[in-house]
Amino acid sequence: MARKKVKLAWIANDSMRRATFKKRKMGLMKKVNKLAMLCIK
Repeated sequence: MARKKVKLAWIANDSMRRATFKKRKMGLMKKVNKLAMLCIK
């Protein structure tokens, strides 16, 4: 089942924008760590 298409737009609320960035950054870092673990082995 496919996800909905996300409409790209500027998040006007500063605190919400920072929270969203933090969540995306943490998800990306998690993937980078997994990839690094695979490359080390």
